[in-house]
Amino acid sequence: MSKNKIKLSPCPVCGSRPMMIEANRAGEIYCKIMCQSCGAAVPFMHSQEEAADAWNRRV
Repeated sequence: MSKNKIKLSPCPVCGSRPMMIEANRAGEIYCKIMCQSCGAAVPFMHSQEEAADAWNRRV
């Protein structure tokens, strides 16, 4: 799924917009979501959907 189709909630800490970060480690793609303002983040996950779900569940 592309990043544009995944809906991300505002940062639960400061209310700013989050961004998706992708990393290639040993040939595998990992994703995490991080706030562009305060740096709050969820750890790297194995898929965009998994990272987005973890981010959107934060309160």
